[in-house]
Amino acid sequence: MTDYIPKTKQMICMKRLLFIFIMCLFFTASFSQQLILGTVRDGFLKVPLPEARVTLLSADSVIIQDSIKISVQKKEGERWGSANFVLTLPKKTCTYLLHATLDGYEDAWQTLSVKAEIDDAYGLDNPLELRRIRQRTLSEVTVKATKLKMFYKGDTLVYDATAFKMPDGSMLDDLIRQMPNSTMNDNGEIFVNGRKIDELLLGSRSFMGGNKKVLLENLPYYTVKNLKVYEKESDRSFAVGYDIDKKKYVMDVNLKDAYRNGYIGNVEMAGGTKNRWLGRAFLLNYTDKLRFTLYANANNVNEKRHIGESSCWKPEKMPQSQLTTKRVAGEIDFQSKNSKIKENFMLDLESSKDFEETKQRHDLFLDGSTPYSILRLSNTSRANRLFAKNSVNLNIPEVIYTDLGVEFIYNKYRGNSESISEDYLDAINTRLQSSNFNNGHSLEANVNGFISPRADNILRPFVIFYGFKHHNNYNETARGYITEQYENPSTTTQYIANNFHNAETAGNIHLTWSCEIGKYLHLELQNRQELSRKYEHDYLYHPDTLSLPSQLDALLAITDPRNSYKYNYRKYSNAPTLYMKWRKEIPGEYMKMEYLIWDIRIPCIFRTEHLTYIRNYVTQNKKRTSYTFAPSLSFRIHPTKKRGEQLQVQLSYEQDAAPLFDLLDYKDDATPQIVKLGNPKLKGSASSTARATFTDWENKHKGQQYHISGQFTYFHRQVAQSVTFNPNNSQYTYQPQNVNGAYKWSAEFGFTRFLDKLQRWSCQNSLEIAYNHFIDHALQTGMKESSPNAVNTLTLHDGIWFQYQNKNFNIKATGDIRWRHSVGKMLNFSNLNALDYQYGMSTWYTIPNVKTTFSIDWNMYCRQGYGSKSLNTNDFVINASIAQSFLKGKVIISAEAFDIFHQLSTTQYVVNAQGRTETWKRSLPNYLMLHVVYHFNHQPKY
Repeated sequence: MTDYIPKTKQMICMKRLLFIFIMCLFFTASFSQQLILGTVRDGFLKVPLPEARVTLLSADSVIIQDSIKISVQKKEGERWGSANFVLTLPKKTCTYLLHATLDGYEDAWQTLSVKAEIDDAYGLDNPLELRRIRQRTLSEVTVKATKLKMFYKGDTLVYDATAFKMPDGSMLDDLIRQMPNSTMNDNGEIFVNGRKIDELLLGSRSFMGGNKKVLLENLPYYTVKNLKVYEKESDRSFAVGYDIDKKKYVMDVNLKDAYRNGYIGNVEMAGGTKNRWLGRAFLLNYTDKLRFTLYANANNVNEKRHIGESSCWKPEKMPQSQLTTKRVAGEIDFQSKNSKIKENFMLDLESSKDFEETKQRHDLFLDGSTPYSILRLSNTSRANRLFAKNSVNLNIPEVIYTDLGVEFIYNKYRGNSESISEDYLDAINTRLQSSNFNNGHSLEANVNGFISPRADNILRPFVIFYGFKHHNNYNETARGYITEQYENPSTTTQYIANNFHNAETAGNIHLTWSCEIGKYLHLELQNRQELSRKYEHDYLYHPDTLSLPSQLDALLAITDPRNSYKYNYRKYSNAPTLYMKWRKEIPGEYMKMEYLIWDIRIPCIFRTEHLTYIRNYVTQNKKRTSYTFAPSLSFRIHPTKKRGEQLQVQLSYEQDAAPLFDLLDYKDDATPQIVKLGNPKLKGSASSTARATFTDWENKHKGQQYHISGQFTYFHRQVAQSVTFNPNNSQYTYQPQNVNGAYKWSAEFGFTRFLDKLQRWSCQNSLEIAYNHFIDHALQTGMKESSPNAVNTLTLHDGIWFQYQNKNFNIKATGDIRWRHSVGKMLNFSNLNALDYQYGMSTWYTIPNVKTTFSIDWNMYCRQGYGSKSLNTNDFVINASIAQSFLKGKVIISAEAFDIFHQLSTTQYVVNAQGRTETWKRSLPNYLMLHVVYHFNHQPKY
């Protein structure tokens, strides 16, 4: 014991000397900065709190430094010592805020005033003191501190997942739907501030090949610490030191520390009325280096929406078919400790069966008449898919960076359909009944990679992209047609069989050389070369029965040479590009976070194409050398020193040559009542687009954010399909034609705001206006040349919701209105005024202690002004559910009732210069369903 004390004193002296030495280094390196020493402790016991989290904010509450490191220092004879932290700040007169937090304690705030004339280092006059939360029950109300649900950290928007209260059993998608300024459609696409999220990450790493739905539907919300939204550079860009790839707008899901090692999983079984069933399982094993994911799902529900989401239950968003899927997918993702080696392997197997039923009315605008057609269609298709992918990244600093990706895709499909189409003038003119069978498979292989020498020599600025792909597709089709003419009574029967084969092989290499000119300018010279070859044939037969080509006897099959073809197509393209990026970091009030960026891209594409096309025993040889030009300019700036404020402007010009196949002189009348023509005089398309977006986080009103955007596109030239209608036989003739002068513009304003300090009340509004000057061609009866027709459509839309959430209760009121006004310049066009509006409410409540959750939503969807009276409807939709959790939330049993009054059906409405189309599709019927879900997780003990 006597020997231990001197050693302890010696260690204390060494720690002091080390601390003094570090301070000296700080003082030496920061002659233009100020070092401020502070402490954090318990306000009553005066003991140090090294576990606390200390954050430095600006005077307007923008985070500057988060999770400042805290160390414990003890003097000789002290029992507890002190919890110290050091701040390094610019030597200038400024005011800051210090914020300290710790579970079980009230937040502590302190104002920090820094003056330029003060010495380089000094200590805070008063320590940051946190006081334990005293829970006082006043009429059974517990007073606690309020967490910020969203804030900016530099240019990153951070959502604190722990600040959102959700019912037991909620998943990641439920959490995202509650986040301000965030919306998600039923396809799993996420939008933040009106901008689409390109990729959903897990711990800053890609997940399941970018498949958002797997993570959204299977990751429990309680495992999430926060979600960060930002622009992420690719691994390639990070390795070479500049933006070799375009940045992605990502949402990064970060797990709580307790769930970053071990495994998370869930199993769900469900059954319901109308023969509805569902089963799925999910397992995620996570360590610092290795991540393993296994996912399985089988269901015939085809339902991606949730009770409580008003906007997702609109009739036009209903599932448009009855789909049964069976799927198993897995992923292994490995990253070495220093990230020098990364490998990802993914395997996905899927089988599906889809049944679709459609009713459609199409009105054609012609001078002197308005013929229309009615279509009734039923279609059943089956598909099997295998997808395998492996990618490897090797990053050795100062030596080389390279990656290689290989993927394999196999599809096998078959299907059949039945349809009846009727054409009307004053009365029925033609009826066409058709039957169709098809059987086919496709195979695709892709290889792509990237090499960047990192040695500090003349090769350093060079990078090489390379790629190779091969695709094969085989398909057999048998079709039967019965045509009944009523103008001149007659009936004809026709059978058609097709043998289709398509194959394509392509390779490309992309070289990039870059350099830095001065302090701000980055210059790149790029050149992409691609060589491809494509073969295709479509042989048409006229057998006397409805059979696939492989089932036919060659002697009985009669070839139709006029509608059979084959071709060989070769293309070589060379695309040199000049890319310039001017970036300036503006010294902000606190750190270099503001920036100004000019981004200019000037690509030129040279193509050489050769097509050999054989049809009706005639060979056509087409050769073409073309040049296209597509420059773009973008500008981005933070106008002020606020982190959440950004202005972005984009200008672009796009140009493309007409497809060489459309320039062929041919006539295809294989399908009754439909004739397709080529156009040797066709030209390519060209358009210009301007877009501006402004986003602001208003710190004066905590939680308020708004964005304004506007876009204008002018089409210098477009390729449209002209149509001619022959009333004698109800035959439609289509031919590609050029149109000029179309344009469209739109503007949007959206904002989200919390209405009270406790962030219980919130609202969100999205206002849009759009105008579309649409031009199309019509070859009308009796005319030798087509003439352009125009339709102008003005759309006004406003969607708003108000929400109140407090602990176990949430209620949300929504409203949405969309008005479309269409005016045409041709004869027989009646001005159209279509109005869609919706209002409703949703709520959920969890009974404390019992943990029973009730959810219900009701919405009224109204449509007026449609040409077909059957579409002018009022649909009152009610959904409800009850859920009970057991075993501390591990087991959830719930019952759901969808569309209780069976009001929903899916409808679509499209109008252009040629006509108006209104479509109805059979949707998923109303049903009841019982779910049983089991959540499990395990974290290793160290």
